[in-house]
Amino acid sequence: MRLKLTGNKKKIAIFGSTGNIGKNISMYFSAENEFDLVLFGRNEKKVEKIMNKIMNNSKYLFHNYNEFDNNNYDVVINCIGISDPQIISKNNKILEITEKYDNKILDYIKRKKDTTYVNFSSGAVYGQSFESPIKESSLCKLNINKLDQNNSYQISKINSELKHRKFNDLNIIDLRIFNFFSRFTDLKSKFLMSQISNALKHNKEFLTDKNNIIRDYIHPEDLFKIIKICIKKRKINDSFDVKSKKTISKFQLLKILNKKYGLNYIIQNLEHSSPTGIKMKYYSKSKKIEHLGLVPKYTSINAILTELNYIMD
Repeated sequence: MRLKLTGNKKKIAIFGSTGNIGKNISMYFSAENEFDLVLFGRNEKKVEKIMNKIMNNSKYLFHNYNEFDNNNYDVVINCIGISDPQIISKNNKILEITEKYDNKILDYIKRKKDTTYVNFSSGAVYGQSFESPIKESSLCKLNINKLDQNNSYQISKINSELKHRKFNDLNIIDLRIFNFFSRFTDLKSKFLMSQISNALKHNKEFLTDKNNIIRDYIHPEDLFKIIKICIKKRKINDSFDVKSKKTISKFQLLKILNKKYGLNYIIQNLEHSSPTGIKMKYYSKSKKIEHLGLVPKYTSINAILTELNYIMD
């Protein structure tokens, strides 16, 4: 969609606009009149096909990534990234892809220092083992003597955040996402909610192990509020752990979905492994993000039920 951006609206550039988070952000931005969107992707027809379905209007400008430097933006949001553990274990270019687009944005905001850069990082920066939730005092865990392909995702996020803190005169916010589920989630992925959604849609039994993992799903609306707060902030260069109003355990979730949707689930002694580590309590208790002025409105179960309703419909 080739439209000329006019007026005094804030210009928002979104990298990775066709991904799960990118689609949500684009949809929420399109519902408000104070922003002009510039969506970046490799395939214009794919972007147009997706956005015409999910946006309240089709007023956006599409650009290929090689056109990025040709315009002025108030905000650049980077949603590019691979998070599915199964894909991570097979993809050997995560580091290169992450650094390529991150450096592209950094080069831009070094020249345009009034631009705000909002980057989506991950709770994976803390490591692969989560026997207890993250706290503000938690340290990054990385065994430098046992690195393999499965560390690529973690290292790519750490590398980006380290670079961002180096440029402390630039407006850069890293938002660490621990869990995110929406109507745009790829149901072919190996995430818990993708597998549960598939079982519900196809009326199949959901097989799971006995580990009662705990997760924290930020509601897309709360996530959008965080981004809007970041846009209004000036002279900020920092990272924040994103969290909902309340976490949820796997068995709490399964009981609720059994009652609401009739989800049938079976607990078995399954051999469970993950390329990025088994995360028993993958969430953060850090209150640092509250310094931005946000108190989450929705709990994890609110987020799941809201978005699952769209998928089931």
